[in-house]
Amino acid sequence: MSIDLPAQLVGLLATVFSVSSVVMKCDRRLRLAAATGQATWTLHFWMLGAPTTAAICVLTCSRQLSSLATPRMSPLAQHALTGFFYVAFTAAAVVTWQGWLSLLPWACAMLCNFAYGSLQGTPMRKTLRVADGLALANGGVLGSIGAVITATLAIVLNSLTILKLEGREVALPERLRTRLLRWPRLPRLPIFVR
Repeated sequence: MSIDLPAQLVGLLATVFSVSSVVMKCDRRLRLAAATGQATWTLHFWMLGAPTTAAICVLTCSRQLSSLATPRMSPLAQHALTGFFYVAFTAAAVVTWQGWLSLLPWACAMLCNFAYGSLQGTPMRKTLRVADGLALANGGVLGSIGAVITATLAIVLNSLTILKLEGREVALPERLRTRLLRWPRLPRLPIFVR
């Protein structure tokens, strides 16, 4: 596996957006940061020559942006939107098919769409953790350093959140807990400001 430095740098930038979205307290900013991350992932995976993953990222970016309107939609419209993305993710995988490897990003997208469209709380996070495992495998197979870092962090954060939601104590070393509570102090970028 050769290292494509420009693609890896774009992937690390996508990691910053993706991980920063997790710590956003404002839902609007979270969705904008996540959409920006997906747009950056699109470029990254296109540079790595992974058309299925890039196409799925474009659709996931669209899904994130459309979720800005979801709270104002009727339940029927929300289900229709979720159904539309099931079809769109499947069409993207078929059109860009590259063999079994195309199944990883497709399955990840389908699980995320199901989790965000149908689940809440612990069941949603457990489903997302499975999807993050698929993203980790996909990133590893494609040689994406940023995707491996992002998926690993997502699995850890989801696991900690699940433990917290289930009422279990999470024992972290004091030094790590102090750093996690202070991190990150993100700059106020124009895209994230109301």
